[in-house]
Order: sequence, then structure tokens, then C-alpha cells
Amino acid sequence: MGLVWMVLMACRPDPPTGVAIDVDAKPPAGWRWFSDTERGFEVLVPEVPRRGPSRETLDVDGSPTTVNMHRTEFSGRSTFIVLTSELPGGAVSSGKAKQITESLVRSRSVPLGTLSEVTSWGSAGMAAGVHGKIDTGRIGGAAVSAGLVGDDVWILQGVVDRGGVLERFFDSFSKTDPAPMQLALADVQVPCPTRCTELDDVIRSPYGKVDVKGVHGLVDDASFRVVAMPIEGGDPVEMVEFLKTRGVEDARGRIISEEGPPTQARLQLRTGDALTWLSLYHIADTLFSVSVSDSNGDDPPWREAFEGAFRSTPATPPPSGE
Repeated sequence: MGLVWMVLMACRPDPPTGVAIDVDAKPPAGWRWFSDTERGFEVLVPEVPRRGPSRETLDVDGSPTTVNMHRTEFSGRSTFIVLTSELPGGAVSSGKAKQITESLVRSRSVPLGTLSEVTSWGSAGMAAGVHGKIDTGRIGGAAVSAGLVGDDVWILQGVVDRGGVLERFFDSFSKTDPAPMQLALADVQVPCPTRCTELDDVIRSPYGKVDVKGVHGLVDDASFRVVAMPIEGGDPVEMVEFLKTRGVEDARGRIISEEGPPTQARLQLRTGDALTWLSLYHIADTLFSVSVSDSNGDDPPWREAFEGAFRSTPATPPPSGE
């Protein structure tokens, strides 16, 4: 497996932080699940990832080794990293494994601050796991975890500027094969391609502020999001046009294709290399804004099924005369 370098937030099921975080509860605003289907893990994060090749020097068994990595970065107010690679030299004994993980935590702590506490990291399937808490001299602090799964080494790292953030990152990380799930939203069962979570938002519509519910998540190089907006006596045609304009502005892209009747719409937008698919559906008394974006411009294999849940639900026809 190639190395993975990431900027994120999370680790599970045995919290290394000593603070109980309910990772199954709805996360704070802005946080969502990220799933890596190739490397097999999921974690709660507050930012959209940037991924690409990278190289990292690892101090393994006292021998600094430069390793090719795949880097995924989630950076904003805080920085989070997940790094994984085959262990140079292959599998080792349990005793040697603990020496390696302790060495990795200590060496990666040096540029961040003072290693103040070292505990075990008991994430499912992780052997010889070690977690280090780091005093950076600032609010928030930093932490590093290292462990082995077979002959793969895993490292998590976070640097934050406020409390409670490191715990959410480290306690939500799980080495697992991401699986599809469903969440109910208004009259539709949303088929998320991987783990997803609910969201709450407030939209300033032509008729004033509207509280909306939704579902969102991140998988590999793509993001997905559904927002359900109650019509509440508004003009569906006007509100579809409003949501379309808002979706185009959010994507910061240009429209390259568009189709649909007055109370529905399907658009494709391009922003640099990225492609976004935006669909709007009027079902019963609710408007659904469904968006899928891929940073590489690829069409995710799950997109049709994700959007299909809304196309298969009977749409509400436009008012007579439209």
C-alpha cells in the first residue's frame, strides 16, 4: 500500500485522548465523514481534502527512511495528517513493533512541541498503537498516533488552535472498509455511497430565512450533499431558480450543460479540473438540491444511484399554465 499523508480530525474505538467523544452523534456544524475506499478508513473532518503524491522521511527502528506516499490534506484553522505505508523491511515481531511505533511518535513530536504524555492507541485492528499528547505552548495543542496493521504503518497527526478538536479527529478514525448507508430526509431515503451525516443550515430565500435539513459526506476525491428546503407557500419555479443560482455560486464554476422543466433542473459545472453535478427536484412540499463534486473531474461510479433516489420518487408537476 502506498503511503498516505493527510490533514484531518479523528481515531476510534478506544479513545487515546482520555476524553469521551460520541462519534455516532451528529457532529458540529461543518464536520462530516471522510471515507477512503482504497486504503480502508473513515474519519470525521472539518475540511474538504486535497490529495496527491508526497514523500516523507520516517525514523523506523533508528534508520531514517524516505518513503513514497499518497498525501491527503485537510487544513483550515487546524491541520490534520494521516500517513500510511508498507513498513520498510516488512512485518516485524510484536516487541519490535512497539519500539517502532514509540520511535515514530517521539520523532514526529519534536518539531511540534514537548511530548507531555504517551498512552496506548487501541483503534480496531491496530497493533502496538501509541498515542502522544504534545504541549505546543498554545491553546489547543497537538498529538501524534502510530500503529501497525499487518505490515502497514499508520500515523495520525493533528495541530489545532482550540479545545475539543483533536479528540474529535483521533476518536473518530477507524480502519475499516467504508460501506454505503441510508439516511431519511423528508420523503426520501438518501443512499449515501459511504458513511454520511445530517446537516442543519439556514438559507436566505426570496421569502426570508428558511431552516433546512440535509445530508453530506466525503469519499475519496468527491463530495456529496443534499439539502431539503420546504416550499411553505412559495413559488416552486422561483425557488428552483433561486437554488440553481445559489448552487452555481457555491461551486464557483461555469455551467457546461443544463436541462429540466420549470420545477426541476439538472446542471453540470466545471471549476478548473473539478466537475460538479447539481440537480433540483420538487417532491411533495419540498425542494431538494442534490450536488456531487469530484476534484479530478471524474464521474463517481455511485453518482447515478445517489441521484436516482430523487428521480425515482414521483415529482410534483409545475402549476397549471407553466
